[in-house]
Amino acid sequence: LLVAFACDPARGSEYGQGWRFAEAAAEAGNDVWVLTYAGQAASVTAHLAAHPNPAIRLVPVAHRFERARHVAGATRTTIAEQVHYYVWQVAAIRTARRLHREVGFDLVHHITFGKYWAPSAGAFVGAPFVLGPVGGGESAPLRFWPAFSLYGLVYEAARSVGRRLAHADPLVRHGARRSALALGSTVETVRALARLGARRTLAQPSIGLTDAEVERLGALPAPPPGPLRVLMSGRLLHWKGFDIGLRAVAAAGLPGVRVDILGEGPERARLGALAARLGLADRVTFHGLVPRDAALAILADASVLLHPSLHDSGGFVTLEALAAGRAVVALDLGGPGVQLTPACGVAVAAHSPDQATADIASTLRRLAADPAERARLGAGGKARIDAALRVRHVAARALAAYADIAPMPEPPPADRPAGASEQTSSDGASVPLSHVGLAGRSR
Repeated sequence: LLVAFACDPARGSEYGQGWRFAEAAAEAGNDVWVLTYAGQAASVTAHLAAHPNPAIRLVPVAHRFERARHVAGATRTTIAEQVHYYVWQVAAIRTARRLHREVGFDLVHHITFGKYWAPSAGAFVGAPFVLGPVGGGESAPLRFWPAFSLYGLVYEAARSVGRRLAHADPLVRHGARRSALALGSTVETVRALARLGARRTLAQPSIGLTDAEVERLGALPAPPPGPLRVLMSGRLLHWKGFDIGLRAVAAAGLPGVRVDILGEGPERARLGALAARLGLADRVTFHGLVPRDAALAILADASVLLHPSLHDSGGFVTLEALAAGRAVVALDLGGPGVQLTPACGVAVAAHSPDQATADIASTLRRLAADPAERARLGAGGKARIDAALRVRHVAARALAAYADIAPMPEPPPADRPAGASEQTSSDGASVPLSHVGLAGRSR
C-alpha cells in the first residue's frame, strides 16, 4: 500500500513523483494499492484508461468536511494546504485499516507529501511501515534571517514552531517509531527522524527524472556563446534565495551578463526593486509562470543555473539543469547540496549572506572566464543523472531496502490457499515480508 496524498501523472514536482513511484513499484513486480487524495482521482483514472496497468489500484479519499462543501479538487497554498494535508492523513487512517483487513498488505510505504513532520495514515495500518524519503529537516541558517521580509520572518518563525510542535505530536512520533525504515532526503531530516524515535534511518535522495524527461532535456542544444546567461527558477519566496543570487551577479561585475528568472510569488516586487537598486534592471528579466516549452527554451539559452535556496529538501530545477548539461551553482544546503558533486556543479558554503554572496560571485566570474569548465560541468551533470538521479534509481533504492526490513520467508507450501499472505500477528508484532520486490508478485 502506497500512501501518496500527492499523486498525479499530469503534474510535476511531488505530485508527479507520487505517481512515478507507484509505476516503479508495479514494474518491480508488486501489486500496488495507491491511497491518494480524491482531488487527483480524475487525472489518475484518465491516465490508467489510456495506459492500463492491472498491477495498480487507485483508492481515493476525501474527508467529510470536503465532501460537504464540494471542494475535493480545490487548490490550496501555504498554511491552508498544510492543514488540509494533516486532516487528510488522519481521515485516511480508517480507509487504510479497512483495506489491510481486506487485502493483507505485505508492506505500507508513505511516499507523499515528503514531509517528516506530519502524520501518515500508513503508520496505523499494522503492516511493516516504510516512511519516505521525506524532507523538511532543513532550516535557513539564522544569519540569513535579518535579510528576510516581514512575511519571510513570520514564515520561518512559524515553520520552526510548527516543527517543534510536531515533535511533541503523538501521531507524528508514532509514525517515526512505528517505521521499520525511515528514509530522509537530507542529513538534517535523518537526524530529525532519529530524534522522533525512528529506530532505523537511511539518507536517500527523494526525487528523480523520468527517462522521457532526461531524453527531452538532454536534447536541448548547447548554450550559445557569448556573455554569461544566468537562470534562476522557482517560486519567488524568501527562502529560495533569489535576492542572494541577484546580489552575487551584481558583485561579479560581469560585462553583458543576463539573468532570467522563472516563477511567481510574494517576493516578486521586492526582487524587482532590488534589481533596480543593484543597477541590474535592464539585465534581469522576470518571466513569471510560463508554459513548459517556453521554460525549456529559456533553459536552452542559459549558461548556468543559479539555485541559492536555503532549505530545499529536493530541488527539481537542479535536476533538470543537470540533465540539460548546464553548470549548476547552489548553496551547500539541503537536497541540492546532496545532488551536486565537483564533477557536475559547485556547492557553495552558506555561513553568512555576505560570504555566500561573495563566493557565488567568485564562482560566476570563474565560469564566465572558462567555457571549457562550464562544458565539463555540463557533461558531468548528464553523467550524474544517468548514474543516480533518475526516478528508477530513486525507486530502486527504496524497493531494494524493502528486502532488508525483515528476512524473506520461504515460498508458501503448495497446499496454501492462493492469495494468502503473512500479516501482523494478533499481538501487534510485525512479521516478515513476503516476496516484496522480487520478480514475482506477492499476490
